[in-house]
Amino acid sequence: MNNLVIGLVIGVIGSLIAAGIIKLVSNLVRTTKNKKSPYSGIWETEIFSESDTTCTAEAVKKEALDVIGKIEKNIIIIKGHIKRDFPHSENKKRWDFRGSIIGETMICVFWSIDRPVGSCGCWVQRHKAGNTYQGFYLKYDNQPHKIRMIPLKTSKSEN
Repeated sequence: MNNLVIGLVIGVIGSLIAAGIIKLVSNLVRTTKNKKSPYSGIWETEIFSESDTTCTAEAVKKEALDVIGKIEKNIIIIKGHIKRDFPHSENKKRWDFRGSIIGETMICVFWSIDRPVGSCGCWVQRHKAGNTYQGFYLKYDNQPHKIRMIPLKTSKSEN
């Protein structure tokens, strides 16, 4: 009877260890596959003045996006983190984002992870050429209660 209990305990512990190893390997394979996606990597976003709808003048803000992309059912799912690089006085601002690339359109939602900042919104961009998308992000202003469309361009870094 005592050997049966010991065998049962060893069996349960062995099963838990095996399940943990399988889960770790599965996560490692998924992470490696996602990082190899052509959509994963560092992307750069340039934000332009509201009047520069063609995104041809100097950008007023620049951000780095650390993107993980994966393809599910012909839809590219992207997620990651955003860090403001310019202006330098705002380089501590951070956001998370989630979105999709469906056909020629990139649609994402972002939210600040810095509580004092509290900004959030979304962007819609169309594929221009190569790894470049151009469009607008939507910004809600409490006063005078309107949604503003801010031009932006996002491109995957060559790095």
